[in-house]
Amino acid sequence: MSENFPNGDGDDRVGNGTAGNAPQASEDRVAPALRGNSGHMTTERLFSYLCVATAASSVAVLAWLIFSILSHGFPALSMTLLTSSPEPDPTQAGVRPAF
Repeated sequence: MSENFPNGDGDDRVGNGTAGNAPQASEDRVAPALRGNSGHMTTERLFSYLCVATAASSVAVLAWLIFSILSHGFPALSMTLLTSSPEPDPTQAGVRPAF
């Protein structure tokens, strides 16, 4: 194990011969670049707002559609429709066998 890590730090990970001095992740190199680039952060913020607005408007349209269907369809439901069998006369027809 000491041949992989010459300083003998006891690290059990398989390495390439370097002892823990190398950066562990790319965050050290990326984070300072993002902090100094305000245009990039503004673009990300605008994109986030656009995504939230798109999702919210989609949910609003879905809610309106469901409300519209229920408000127009609920008055047409009756116990005759739900409990009667299919009939040639539409006023006496029902959907009981479908349930």
